Amino acid sequence: MSVKWLARVLLADSTVVQMLTKDVSESGLGLIGERAIPAHSTLRVALAVPDLDAPGRFSTVTGTFKTAHVTVSGLDLIYGGVWSSIDGSGRELISKWIRKSRR
Repeated sequence: MSVKWLARVLLADSTVVQMLTKDVSESGLGLIGERAIPAHSTLRVALAVPDLDAPGRFSTVTGTFKTAHVTVSGLDLIYGGVWSSIDGSGRELISKWIRKSRR
């Protein structure tokens, strides 16, 4: 599902990088940013997921993902990867958004 959600990624050197979530699924996600991330890295990520019932409110979905590929588009780097894990009820919230987008 295509989205435009803010994301923060914790790099191996403990730097936090702000990115934009380009797409999300129950099995993976795509992120856009200007900072290089090593291929096949497993990193912590936090997504600002809009509340389905309260416009203007957000829930934070955290987890780990493994980068699988990178595409260069102008100044942007687009990373695709798979979820290694999603904390708490994050997978359920993402599933609700996917179901809503299919209606």
